[in-house]
Amino acid sequence: MRLRSGISPAAEPARQGSRGQRLVRVPRTLGVEAHVKGPVFHGQSRALSRTELHRQLGPTIRAWLVAAGRWRTDARYGQFRSVAFFFKPTRDTHLFVQFWSEPGEPLCCQVSSGRTDPPTRHWLGPDRAERIRAFGFEIGGDAENFERHLIIESPKDFGVLARSVIDVLYAALDYRGQGPLKVELVAGVHIPAPRVFDGFTPMQIVEAMTRHGQRLLRIEDDDESPVLHFRRRGIDTAIELGARSENTRSFRTAGLICELEPSADDVARLTENTSRLAPPGATPVVRLGTTLEFGGGVAIGWLHERIGEWNRMISGYRREQRKKVTVAGAVQPSQWVH
Repeated sequence: MRLRSGISPAAEPARQGSRGQRLVRVPRTLGVEAHVKGPVFHGQSRALSRTELHRQLGPTIRAWLVAAGRWRTDARYGQFRSVAFFFKPTRDTHLFVQFWSEPGEPLCCQVSSGRTDPPTRHWLGPDRAERIRAFGFEIGGDAENFERHLIIESPKDFGVLARSVIDVLYAALDYRGQGPLKVELVAGVHIPAPRVFDGFTPMQIVEAMTRHGQRLLRIEDDDESPVLHFRRRGIDTAIELGARSENTRSFRTAGLICELEPSADDVARLTENTSRLAPPGATPVVRLGTTLEFGGGVAIGWLHERIGEWNRMISGYRREQRKKVTVAGAVQPSQWVH
C-alpha cells in the first residue's frame, strides 16, 4: 500500500483495565511529532489460542498499524513513524515486532533477533529463530534484527498485516496472551543526507515533472536522446535527454524547451533585427530554453528546485504576454530566450 498521514500526543482517553492498568489507544489527531507508550492488552491467567488472540487483539493492532503506516498525500519528506508491539516472556527478555514507516516508502518490519542482547538471543535459540525466518524474515539493518519490507497497496492490507503480527507473536515468539502486550509509537522528522545523482532516467524525470503539475503527453523514445513532452496550464514543455551514461538508461543532461506565441513588442523588436533572415510566411514564435547538467552530481531536491524555477519562468512570461496584444502572421524566426 502506498503509505499516507502524522501523530500528536493528543490520544483518546484511556480506559481502566481489569488489573487497574490503563490501556492506551490510538491518538485521535496525528501531528508531525508524538511519543505514545503503554499496554494495549492486559493479559489473562490462562493461555489463549491463536483464534482467541486474533479476536481480541486483531482490531487493536490494525488501528495502530494504520496510525503508523497511512500517510497524507502532502506528507513532508523526512517524516517517519515507528510502532512496536512488545512483551517480556521472562524478566530479562524483551521481544518485539516493530514497523518503520516513511511517506512513499515500503513498510520495514523487524522482529527481535537478540544479536545485541544475549538474554534475548539465548531465549530465542535456533528453534524460534527458524520459526521467525519461516515468515520471510532475514537478518538485516544496522541493529541486525530479523527484517523484511512490505508494500501497502490498499486499506485491506492493514488487516492482513495485523493478522500476520499476531501469527508471528503466537507461532514464532510463543506469546499466549498470559502477560501484557505493550505498544510504543514514535513520530518525528529526520533529515537524511541527500542522495547525489550524476544522471537521471526518463522515468525519474517524469516523476519529478508530474510532482510539479506537469502532465506527461508522450515520450519519443530514443536510446541516445529520448524526448519527453509535457503540458501544464496550456503550455507545452519538451525535455530532450542527452549524454547517456555508459551501459545504463541514465542521462547526464536535460534540455527544457517551450515555444510560445510572441507579444507585439517581441515581434517588433525581433523583426527590426532579423527581418532579412526570416523567410516569407514564417510563423512568429518565442522559444524559452535551458539546459540542466547532472554530471557533477546533484541531489533530487536540486532537480525539483530547477523544475519549480522553470514553471515560474514560463508562467511569468505568459502573464506578461497577456498584458500585451499579440500579433499573428508577422514574419519572424524562432529565437532562444534564456
